[in-house]
Amino acid sequence: MAGNDVLHKTTSGATYPSTLSHLNVSPPDLLPTIPPVTRLAVGALVFRKSQLTNAPPTLLLVRRAVGELSFPGLWEVPGGGVEPYETILDAVVREVKEETGLVVGKITRCCDVENFQGKRSGRATRKWQFEVEIEGEGEEVVVVDPAEHDEFRWAREEEIQELVITTEEHRRVIMDSFRLRKAGIAAVGGKGVEASGVGV
Repeated sequence: MAGNDVLHKTTSGATYPSTLSHLNVSPPDLLPTIPPVTRLAVGALVFRKSQLTNAPPTLLLVRRAVGELSFPGLWEVPGGGVEPYETILDAVVREVKEETGLVVGKITRCCDVENFQGKRSGRATRKWQFEVEIEGEGEEVVVVDPAEHDEFRWAREEEIQELVITTEEHRRVIMDSFRLRKAGIAAVGGKGVEASGVGV
């Protein structure tokens, strides 16, 4: 077995490949090494295979509640900030569980990482987008918290352009994730990402 194929396990129970080992780290350990970034965040790209042969995959999107201060009523993938007590990889598992009720069994790969200025806080933020696999695939029961997200949907690639996504950068990440999945590419891609998956 090649080194890149070796699976490790997060403290929350999800497996991940060796290529993501450098992200099994918590904010207090990483933030001092990447100024001016002061906040870490994650997003989860959850695909569902159709039960029909050769049918295209669909991606789980959640719609921000109208009462949200940032991007009310707009679509996004599950995700959020990394807490000081957890690793980046554990944050992915927690956010998916909190926002959808689904349990991540495997973190497959990092699809993108970007640095941006927080819309409300103004803080320099680094956000990783991970493709994940859910336990019990084919039997997913999504439960959203209406105070945070008021709707969910499994969207096909061609539907993404019709939806109002939080930002055009987020739409690009989503579209890139479909292309990576179709191409079967294990390496990460996208702006600001090195081959190792470490944001520049």
